[in-house]
Amino acid sequence: MHMNNKEILPQQQGEITRAKQTRRLSHFVVAEVSLDTSLDVADICNLVAAEVESTDAFLYTLHQTTEKWLLQRVRQASDCVLVQSSQAQVTATKGEHYSSVAGLKSLLSSENCSHDAVIDVHLTGDEVIKITAVFSPWLTDPKGMDIFLRKVQAGINNRHLASQVADEQSDNAVSLDEYVRWQQDILELEEAQIGQQFWKMQLRKGRNAQSIPWHNNISETAASTGEVQEFIQALPQSLLGAINAYVSKHRVSHVALFLSCWALLQARIGLESNFLTYVRVDGREEDDLKGFISPCDPVVPVAININEKAPFIQNIKDIEDALTEACEWRECFDFSDVREIPSLFSHSSPLLDKIGKTDGLPAESHGLSDLVVNIVDNRLIRWLGCTRYLGQDALSLLANYMQQLLQQLVSSPIAITASLKLEDGVQEVAVVDKQDSSSRIFIPVHQQFFAAAEQFAHLPAIESELTVVTYQQLSQKVCDFAAGLQRCGVGKNETVTVCLLHSVELIVAILAVMQVGANFVNVALPMPVKRVSQLVNDAGASWYIAEHALDIVADIKPVLLTELTESQSHLSPVDVSADTLAYKIFTSGSTGQPKSVMIDHGAIALQLESFQQWVKLSSNDRVVLRTNCGFDAFVWEALLPLLSGSRLLLNQTTAPDDTVGLQTLLQERRATVLQVTPSLLRILLRDGGSDTLEGLRVLVVGGEQFTAELQAALSDVKCEVLNVYGPAEACIHTTAHRVGNNRYEGGVPIGRPLQGYTCKVVDHQGKDVATGLEGQLCVTGRGLFQGYCNDTELTAQSFLPAGDTRQGANGWYKTGDRVRQLPNGTFEFLGRQNRQVKVNGYRLDLNEITTAVESCRGVEQAYAVVLRQHEQDVLFVVFQAQLHSDGVDEASIRASLQQELPYYLIPSTIMKIHSIPLNRNGKVDTEEIRSFITKANSVEFKAPRTDSEKLILVVWQELLKSNAISIHDNFYLIGGHSLLFSRLVIRLNEVFKLDLALVDLLRYTTIAQLAECIDNHICSEEALPE
Repeated sequence: MHMNNKEILPQQQGEITRAKQTRRLSHFVVAEVSLDTSLDVADICNLVAAEVESTDAFLYTLHQTTEKWLLQRVRQASDCVLVQSSQAQVTATKGEHYSSVAGLKSLLSSENCSHDAVIDVHLTGDEVIKITAVFSPWLTDPKGMDIFLRKVQAGINNRHLASQVADEQSDNAVSLDEYVRWQQDILELEEAQIGQQFWKMQLRKGRNAQSIPWHNNISETAASTGEVQEFIQALPQSLLGAINAYVSKHRVSHVALFLSCWALLQARIGLESNFLTYVRVDGREEDDLKGFISPCDPVVPVAININEKAPFIQNIKDIEDALTEACEWRECFDFSDVREIPSLFSHSSPLLDKIGKTDGLPAESHGLSDLVVNIVDNRLIRWLGCTRYLGQDALSLLANYMQQLLQQLVSSPIAITASLKLEDGVQEVAVVDKQDSSSRIFIPVHQQFFAAAEQFAHLPAIESELTVVTYQQLSQKVCDFAAGLQRCGVGKNETVTVCLLHSVELIVAILAVMQVGANFVNVALPMPVKRVSQLVNDAGASWYIAEHALDIVADIKPVLLTELTESQSHLSPVDVSADTLAYKIFTSGSTGQPKSVMIDHGAIALQLESFQQWVKLSSNDRVVLRTNCGFDAFVWEALLPLLSGSRLLLNQTTAPDDTVGLQTLLQERRATVLQVTPSLLRILLRDGGSDTLEGLRVLVVGGEQFTAELQAALSDVKCEVLNVYGPAEACIHTTAHRVGNNRYEGGVPIGRPLQGYTCKVVDHQGKDVATGLEGQLCVTGRGLFQGYCNDTELTAQSFLPAGDTRQGANGWYKTGDRVRQLPNGTFEFLGRQNRQVKVNGYRLDLNEITTAVESCRGVEQAYAVVLRQHEQDVLFVVFQAQLHSDGVDEASIRASLQQELPYYLIPSTIMKIHSIPLNRNGKVDTEEIRSFITKANSVEFKAPRTDSEKLILVVWQELLKSNAISIHDNFYLIGGHSLLFSRLVIRLNEVFKLDLALVDLLRYTTIAQLAECIDNHICSEEALPE
């Protein structure tokens, strides 16, 4: 082997940091190796990739930080390995071939490259394999490169020898029968005889299975059918996160943890603490036997003894040692020993047939009498019990006890074993595919976050254009912020208004507010001060958090960010229960005044846990925080990713409803999860097509009706699409539906209830209606709100009268939405009840009018409203024409409607609008439509008056391709949209030689408003001292 190692010149840390950011490197760690071997290029490439993944083999000076530009993967080819680093781990993928060192350096220096190293493997002209490795300087140094290449050389030599042995034995491969005979020979060895003694010793330590009186201690209603009871217990997501953090911190296995809790459970329910369990261990390491090991893995006995006086973590470590000792004797326990397993069960137990004779016991299963407990993927518990002694009630009770012990353990890591108790009378635990959530173990959301922060400490938690914050850093920020709130005087059960833009500080603030036991109310900025004062007053807030003091209600105390910049040393713990308020949120009211909805910690914890079962977020996900913070969807977007190790993507330089910024974010920052409204989704598809959504794993759609036409437009989208529904009173999402290839004439269903929610359909008298019939949707469950703030009368009116036997403790909330339940159990959304109006004495549904207009040729979208004019109600419809559609006007639409609707449903006025306006949450902006109609019918044309207005008018005419523009025309109602508004800002900055940001001008939608804003800005700049 010939090695040519070229050392790099010394560099300062600042230069390396800049190199990471620019990817423009001048120095590399380079090495070349020539090998004379019979292995082909593909084999060596695979071996190199395997060695790369073993980080301790060569990463001599790997930094412990995660860089966001190192995470992109590449397509696999044949003869090149590209390396990317993340924390202390390195993964390898195959890429296309580069023939020279210069080419490899050029690849790593490319701005588009997201990798840190490239290792090229190719065959030279003299049939010698050449390996060329080029590493970035922050990944390793020359010494680390030497270690890596020596490992590769050793691996190639071993692989070459193994291939020769395999060739010699190719005609005599090991069969299953030969493996069995080989195992029997092993059992005759002296070492095996010692192992048999170990087996017998373990058997003597355990109790005789026949003598365990399960039917006396647990179940008083033993069944006599002899059938097997089975259910799968789903551990809460919050508990799983805490368990993962626990085993990682204390360096114990999941098996030892669950075994310890199971052993303690035996003692707590009246059995002796000493018992025998059986654990299936891994197969042997011989490569030529791997294909035959799986059905033959031995089941070994482990005697368990629980010491009540010791810390429970010590019991876990003792069991870990016992498992290790048992595995050392695994050669002694195979087929002959597995056949002994039936004697450990009742002779008539049907569990034997359930387990199966060929497979042995399930992985990590623990047998006692007529009960088997199986841990599945360290997250589900599979309970198998013979109903002769164990009915469903007994298994449920055991499962509940098990969950209690796990929860106490992770909550008190160093607790003495004797202090761990079981509570009687707790209801059934959560079971897979069941909706009952009454027995969920409650963990506040902020505590779940801290558990996740410990597990994912060095991963990025929040990423924006301005900064990247890791979970560890975010956790510290939240604790410091919470301590600062306590120092200012914020206490439990107080309401805190959060007046911050989308930022890291916003996320920190809401978590810190929950940590101190207070509840938050988000105010979506920018917002008029008068409106802020109204919301603060209606929410009963005592404090507000802002960057600077606001001129709002006098008795509201401020907490400014500048007061919380210093790290606080002391934080007093606050006990938060499920009934403690977490946040308040405003929703539209039928009276025109917003209603303050009160959501407690139990409801939001249930919502996040239940919705996680649908979106399945992980540390590989990048979730876009798009929704305006004043709306409930923001809560799950902001919090659920931080409980799952995901990366939260912020866009701080553009507004939440800016589609240009959103498209850029999706493409450049590789988002995997996004929530949008149907209206916003239409714009994204119209402006960028399905390519805009490329790279997404999950697209969540909600807030408006999901039409069949929109579903058809998503036919080329490859990601999973969820249609979600839920009022703010039910804490975000109530139902969800996975949108597949089925086509729905009436629109995409809103799906089935999330876990913890129950839905039904009632008529106008509150009585249940039959499947398929239309009615009002009512919801019950732990996720419902506590009520409207300071309005008990309205709260009472929002629920059905008591008396329904299915009614939960929270009652049946009347959503005001019309639905019908389909035969398959899903719900179909039909519209709002309060869209029913009377015009000229006839009752009509505005949604019906809207649907009729949208069915006309050439109409993209429509919206119907009723305005009061000249002392009578008049029906108006605005419509948006499809692109490249000619001849679509009021006359053609009216002619079509006359063929479909009775005369009293024909709108009085049908008006064309360039695009249906959306509010800041992406929903149809009814007020803007009303304003458009009113202005179109009454406002006179106003020409520009000032120089600024004249200059702005020229820009508008250029972008909108129209000359007839009044200075009071709304940009969005005469042909503008968010993409065009971004171009408008660029042109205005060029014309006026300013540097205004998009967010600075979003509130100004007319020429007159923009001119006033720009003039004020110019004046303020001129007033500044030079």
